[in-house]
Amino acid sequence: MTLKDLQEYYDSILVGKTYIYTLRPNKKKETIEIKIKFFKENLPHLLGIQKVVPSYEKKLYQGKRGYEGILNETITLEKLKGFDKQKAKKDKKIPLIEKKLMYFKLIDKLLLNCKIVKFYPDKITGFTSINSEFILYLDELGVRLHLGAIKNDNSKDILYYPETFIVTDIKRRGFDRFTKSPPQTYMNIESLRIINDDE
Repeated sequence: MTLKDLQEYYDSILVGKTYIYTLRPNKKKETIEIKIKFFKENLPHLLGIQKVVPSYEKKLYQGKRGYEGILNETITLEKLKGFDKQKAKKDKKIPLIEKKLMYFKLIDKLLLNCKIVKFYPDKITGFTSINSEFILYLDELGVRLHLGAIKNDNSKDILYYPETFIVTDIKRRGFDRFTKSPPQTYMNIESLRIINDDE
């Protein structure tokens, strides 16, 4: 597996599609609709590569620049591992993203088979930097896959983009802290439509 492999999966399977979920909050009659769209510049953050590099290099590994680096292979897993070589074991960063990379190609399965909660970051136990409004999740292969979706304020339409991809071991204590309902609000999925950009 290489970052280039993951970029090719991302571009061919996720980019160019809008996932439209009609949701009904638990025990309520009215429904809401959320549209989740994947953009190329979201890829580096979903992979978490910015966590591995020194702070003075982060801009080169985020957004469009990070995506282009993966695309032209100036950013590789080997290069990221190089940042860890001189660090003490406790300071190594690659272990923070290994599970993301390993399970990344299950995101399309997550989108098709997920459960969803309305997410309230202030209600979870412990600190989180997640600002997502919704979390889509799926238990698969002994882990819980989470995809956080946040509103795109620059969009004319009410559009969400993926903010984060998190993988937690189901056997680990607190694996459900982002999705436990309550305090998060469980959303019943009434329907899912997938629209290609060229339609």
